[in-house]
Amino acid sequence: MRKTTKILIGVISSLLLLSMIYIVRQSFVGPVKRQGVMFSKSLDSMTLTGTYKTIKLVNIVGKKSPFILGDLNIIPATSSNKAGSFYLSKELTAFVHQRVVGDTLVLEFAYDKMYSNKVCRAHNSGQLDGAQLNLYLDPNALISVCNEIDGMAIHLKKAVYKQVNVNICSKLNIDSCQIESLSVAAKSSLSDVTISHSKVKYLSANLDHIYQWSMPKSVIEELNVTCSSSSDLSFSKAQCKKLNWKSKGKDARLNLTLSSEESSVNLE
Repeated sequence: MRKTTKILIGVISSLLLLSMIYIVRQSFVGPVKRQGVMFSKSLDSMTLTGTYKTIKLVNIVGKKSPFILGDLNIIPATSSNKAGSFYLSKELTAFVHQRVVGDTLVLEFAYDKMYSNKVCRAHNSGQLDGAQLNLYLDPNALISVCNEIDGMAIHLKKAVYKQVNVNICSKLNIDSCQIESLSVAAKSSLSDVTISHSKVKYLSANLDHIYQWSMPKSVIEELNVTCSSSSDLSFSKAQCKKLNWKSKGKDARLNLTLSSEESSVNLE
């Protein structure tokens, strides 16, 4: 048998082997499917009732519950959108219930019932993306929001606020804002905080459960932080003029990187 014939047979055999491997793999893995269904851009309004100081978002989950990615936009109230005006993706309207507990308005998202909805049934993974929540609040009053829904990010953008308290479970994005007093805490270990192009006079932060913290092109007059384990923090004199750190226990560690020796640091 000629050498060229042997080479040709070897190439054909290799191609057949690769084809068989691909067919077997596809029979087990199958084609790659899209991982989420997008919400429509249509929003419905909901009237928030009762007397409350804090707004809390929770989800009720069951054995079959979709995972929802979305954004909660906190917006200053206007003459057309009074404080307490609330708009949300129309697919969510039928699954949101509200109740007042003490001074807290609880918004319950019935994820367990949502899975049987036709939107979720049309997609096997049960992941929905692009949920929109617009909440109008008085910027001159206390704004207190607690989010316990994984995948729901909180946004504040281009506004002036007097006092903001937020407890997050996913992401917090503050962009181009001026805030007199800001308090941040997290419930999920994968929480992400970004404060960009903003000015904050007093910022208090519990760094526990915050995976990433950044404040590009922002100015913090006084930053008060605490933690119970190891946390990382980095800033320059231009970003933070004074830092106060309070340990929450013997295992507390603050890994601090300063790019200016003139920054004032107080440890307790």
